[in-house]
Amino acid sequence: MELRDDLKEASAPEPSWTWPAPRLRDLAEAREMVEARIRRRRLIVLAALAAVVACFLAMVVAVRATHPRDEADFLLSARTGGSVNSLSDADLVSEGDFACRWLSAQDRAWWNHGPWYDREPLLERYLEQTRPVLIGQWGLPQQWPETRGAVADAAWSQLCGGTWYWHRPHGPSLRGGGRGDGGD
Repeated sequence: MELRDDLKEASAPEPSWTWPAPRLRDLAEAREMVEARIRRRRLIVLAALAAVVACFLAMVVAVRATHPRDEADFLLSARTGGSVNSLSDADLVSEGDFACRWLSAQDRAWWNHGPWYDREPLLERYLEQTRPVLIGQWGLPQQWPETRGAVADAAWSQLCGGTWYWHRPHGPSLRGGGRGDGGD
């Protein structure tokens, strides 16, 4: 027994100070404070995310509202821009819708300002890529490519102006000359 008592005496002495035992109420209050902070941060993150989504949706609605589909103006522009008097209104609108679908499938410019995204090169690509399809579909005369360019240009402005808005360059041009959108 003496050996055990000696061991007790040889072990480290107990500190003269001790931590106060936490009270259960203090732990519950601390937990509530931490959970309240977490809820507040989640609310802030969700509010910021909701604001971003709301801004995006507002922008889409604004573009759609400011670029409505106007078939009457399209037909007027297409008939004055090219020799399409032999085509019916339905055929012209169909060609315009085809041009709009083609434009929708193209890359969006966003903030790119290369010549690739300008209106004229875009029209040239449209004419080049769709020539076999439309000549076979319509059996149209040789002057049709120039006319089709005028029809596509009018369609992008009057039938799917919102689509053209999303596909043209935005922001300041690094090339120095305007937005590169070719007008609206």
